Amino acid sequence: MNNGRDYCTLWFDRLGDYDISGCCLIHDEEYEDPHIPREEADENLRKCVNQVTKSNIGNIMYVGVRAFGWIFRTMYFVSQINRKMRQVFKEQKDYWFHSAEHK
Repeated sequence: MNNGRDYCTLWFDRLGDYDISGCCLIHDEEYEDPHIPREEADENLRKCVNQVTKSNIGNIMYVGVRAFGWIFRTMYFVSQINRKMRQVFKEQKDYWFHSAEHK
């Protein structure tokens, strides 16, 4: 799965022979979905990593994402709000600029 990208932020994408980047990618996508509670996304990551690695290493990752994951989820939603605000301001500017030309 890992094509040179860092899917598991602040963690290894590979643990020995086990590639857990797919679990991290799904976790990132779930964090981006406002309809999926953060706790559910974190639990899904824990289960996925434990299943892929055939160990309990996902439990350690779970503690980390529960403690610090809110930072990344908040940053994502703030960036989405900023992007939308820039789009709205541009549309308003274009509207008023073009309206003034036609007066």
